[in-house]
Amino acid sequence: MSELEPLMSIIILLYLPFGSFLLATVSFIIGLFLKFKKLKSYKKLFVMGRVFFAISIIVHFTFYFAVMFYGIGLGMSE
Repeated sequence: MSELEPLMSIIILLYLPFGSFLLATVSFIIGLFLKFKKLKSYKKLFVMGRVFFAISIIVHFTFYFAVMFYGIGLGMSE
């Protein structure tokens, strides 16, 4: 377990400040792609936006719970 501690701390330090920025950048790129593709149907765009928002929330909560349980495991192992 001690081999993973530096790696996890680096991932946590990099993701927590920049995670929302990365998601915003990805959604901006997807928005530009959809604009240049010129979708006629706004309903399809709305559905795709909701799906991407749901996926981003699931990714965020999964990562935060993993970090929380990792911290709890570190605290209990000492």
